[in-house]
Amino acid sequence: MRSIWKFPLAIVDFQEIEMPQGAKPLLVAVQPSVANRGLGTLCIWAEVDTDVPKIKRGVWIVGTGHPMLLVADAAKHIGSTLMVGQTFLDGPGFVWHVYMNEEPK
Repeated sequence: MRSIWKFPLAIVDFQEIEMPQGAKPLLVAVQPSVANRGLGTLCIWAEVDTDVPKIKRGVWIVGTGHPMLLVADAAKHIGSTLMVGQTFLDGPGFVWHVYMNEEPK
């Protein structure tokens, strides 16, 4: 069955997430929440087939102006989003650029 699933991300340089094989990323955005000091949670929304096995996919998160040394050459940009601070002390926020590796052939 086809469905749209949400995959929350940690704000780290690299992580692996499990998604059904053939998942198609649709959106990268911040879901508002009280988590992470009220900054919300960075998420990927993807169209998935719930009847296929899950595989691990590599995800890289790069801040604007940060080096991209760790991003795999085969990784594809799937989206960018703004994470805005909730208070003056948090600053103006960050723009995160999210990359995901291609599925194994």
